Amino acid sequence: MTTPDRALVIAGAGIGGLALAAGLRKQGLPVTVFERRNNLAEVGAGISLWPNALAALDQLGLGAEVRSLGGQVASGGLRRPNGTWIQRVDRDAYETALGEPLVVIHRADLLDVLRAAVEPSSLRLGIGVEGFEVGANGIEVRLSDGSTEIAQGLIGADGVHSGVARQLWPQVHLRFAGYTAWRGIAQNGSPSRCSSHQALSGPSLLSDPAPRPVECWTSQALAVHPLFGRRHGHHPAIRAGVDHE
Repeated sequence: MTTPDRALVIAGAGIGGLALAAGLRKQGLPVTVFERRNNLAEVGAGISLWPNALAALDQLGLGAEVRSLGGQVASGGLRRPNGTWIQRVDRDAYETALGEPLVVIHRADLLDVLRAAVEPSSLRLGIGVEGFEVGANGIEVRLSDGSTEIAQGLIGADGVHSGVARQLWPQVHLRFAGYTAWRGIAQNGSPSRCSSHQALSGPSLLSDPAPRPVECWTSQALAVHPLFGRRHGHHPAIRAGVDHE
């Protein structure tokens, strides 16, 4: 099988893959995106978008919509487990230096915006890229359903377990670096209760606001606290949100 007009093939419909597909579509280039998952359901938590990322979204014609769905970071920073600051966010300083504040948005909202900018017929869900061969007629892309596609080019945007990267650099393997992070989203107006999980292990990154109201995971924090409580100190405001349940 050959993709329409020997399209460029993108492996992965995450933020990078969809953004690239939207940009290629804007330039009038044919593209097909293969995503191993059967749907693009809500995944992950929030993401901070710096002004350079917002500028890239502006080039795609999506910057204004992303800003409207997100929220500007008013305060935040990195704390040590004992609550002392490693780094603090100064909104005015960031805005002066970079031109505008950081914007935080739920990953699912960002994915929705990017997906809407991609031609629906070019998105193939439930099919992952397994490997490829470079031939005289183009790149033969091997897919998880057993079929192949002949493409003009192949871009690997399929994440940490990328089949494209695995073939290009077979000597590279995943290695646990020893870091653990617990992330979640808090509803606006109740940060002390709903962000109680954010510093259960190691330094915490706290930002305000959290624009997408979702259920907080205080119950999960209660379950995790006994596992890490003897090894890590916690910021008092976060401990208060957990211990009083």
